[in-house]
Amino acid sequence: MLRKVAKKLLRAFGRLPVRQKLIVLHNGYFFVLAAAIYWAVVPWLSQELSRLELQHLPLIEQLRWRLAVTLVSAYVLAVAILEGFVMPFYIYRPLRAMLVADEAARKGDTENELVSDEWIQPDELGQLVASRNATLQALRERERQICSALAQLQATTADLERKTQMLEAARQRLIQQERLASLGLLSASIAHELNTPLAVLHGSIEQLLESPQSPETRARLVRLLRATERLRSISETLLGFARGAQQPWQLVPLRQVVEAAWELAALDEKAQAVRFRNDCPPDLNVHGSRDRLCQLMLNLLANAVRVSPVGGEVRVSAWQEASGQIHVAVDDQGPGVPESVRNALFEGFIVSRLDAQGTGLGLAIAQGIVDEHGGSIQVTHGPDGGARIVILLPPPPHPADQGVTA
Repeated sequence: MLRKVAKKLLRAFGRLPVRQKLIVLHNGYFFVLAAAIYWAVVPWLSQELSRLELQHLPLIEQLRWRLAVTLVSAYVLAVAILEGFVMPFYIYRPLRAMLVADEAARKGDTENELVSDEWIQPDELGQLVASRNATLQALRERERQICSALAQLQATTADLERKTQMLEAARQRLIQQERLASLGLLSASIAHELNTPLAVLHGSIEQLLESPQSPETRARLVRLLRATERLRSISETLLGFARGAQQPWQLVPLRQVVEAAWELAALDEKAQAVRFRNDCPPDLNVHGSRDRLCQLMLNLLANAVRVSPVGGEVRVSAWQEASGQIHVAVDDQGPGVPESVRNALFEGFIVSRLDAQGTGLGLAIAQGIVDEHGGSIQVTHGPDGGARIVILLPPPPHPADQGVTA
């Protein structure tokens, strides 16, 4: 029975907070100490006084009360000193500071997770708090190192992904260049084979023009003659490209280049059902190869004609900025450019785009010609809902330095 009561008391004592445990302990200690002093001193003093003089019993009672009051006062004073100064300063406040710091650490409050040095005493409890601070600081330093390592890893991964994309893009460009090189050799061979029949055709058309013809027939023969001249020029360009020959550059009236390109594009039957507007200023000149610029505009106009609906309009406009840079815009009224093919719009052999009815080389060739002239080309949405291809060319040199061809 006593053992069960003792176990219950011990369990109840173990569940008490530290402060209440200490209160119970030092109060019990002082109470037992005072009681022991009282019961040890009072009987002995009473016996000694009684042996000396029995008639002084009131004095004995008075001594008993004074001793009791002294012991109680000493007990109260000792408890007050312990609870008012010693225990709060050396035990309770450091424990409270450590609990508050632990709560801040759990919440991620790094500014308040360390116990201030003013609560760290040079004793075992102070050593425990100092060890806890050092462990937490080492943990935070390790976390910073891990975060730094993760950031470096992420940066390395992003750089690796970027370089992988660049490598893949370079590989794709190399494949395209190899295919274009093969196509160039084949085109040069074909151009060489076509030179003879083109010369015969050109001569035949000239002979027909020398004979009497109706105005309509003569106009059509003139257009055919220009077409054969254009084909011969393209053939010579392909052969010159295969041999590494350079085309002569000069100041070329842009409006005339656009007109010449449209005359060739108009040979397509679909072009008869499309309106054409040339809004290029007559005095705007560009510096480059006339044949290559004509080929550039022919490819763009042919693409615009393919995607334009019946009765639609193809318009070419141009302007020059104050800096001298020249803008040339080709607008159509087709379905526009899907976002999914914009990035690959100027790659070769891709037909799921503006020139989908061709070989997939029209815009790739246009890109190459623009690059030759030091410019850039881009595709946006046109004002009429179709596609707008904008060419940016560098400022031409001063007319006094270069000749202008008509």
